[in-house]
Amino acid sequence: MALASGLADAVDPEDQPWQCAVVRAAFRPEQHISDPGLREFDSRYEVTHYPADLLWGPGSITDAAAWYVEHQPEPDECDYLDRTFVVRVDGTDLYLPMRPSVAAALPAPDRSGTWYAIRADHPNDAFHHVRNLLAHIGCARRGPCRNCHAETLHVGGYQQVIAATVDPTAPAPPLPADAATPWAHPRRRATT
Repeated sequence: MALASGLADAVDPEDQPWQCAVVRAAFRPEQHISDPGLREFDSRYEVTHYPADLLWGPGSITDAAAWYVEHQPEPDECDYLDRTFVVRVDGTDLYLPMRPSVAAALPAPDRSGTWYAIRADHPNDAFHHVRNLLAHIGCARRGPCRNCHAETLHVGGYQQVIAATVDPTAPAPPLPADAATPWAHPRRRATT
């Protein structure tokens, strides 16, 4: 990981094909601030502690540097508490949390199962809340949970949960490119 502003000095190594991505995230090494989940970044699933957005990539370091020089993306601020996540359960598979806007852009084959809309500060809180609901381990099926830091907003099919979480008047963003670091978590886990 490095600041994108340093890409101009970077070169593609000749001995191995590296992939690079430009991500807007909480990362200020000069102030010793870095999202501890950034190493596991996944463009389609929420795994970082703070919101992180894929701006470009993946591709070569040279192409990333050219994109950065042309676009000069600015820093951004956003709320990171009380976010809404959607979590898919399909058969015995429990998927990592997603942003509702990303889920709204999914192709039809990825819409099956039961969907949960969860309000939480961090994606892990949403994931563990749904896992506890599936295992019947004390989490509240409706409303704020007294056993964890999450709130169940809605449970149902894909269309129901998307309708409850996405503003229908807002233009739908495109599905982000499918990119993840080599250290990204598996996107789904089997439940029993």
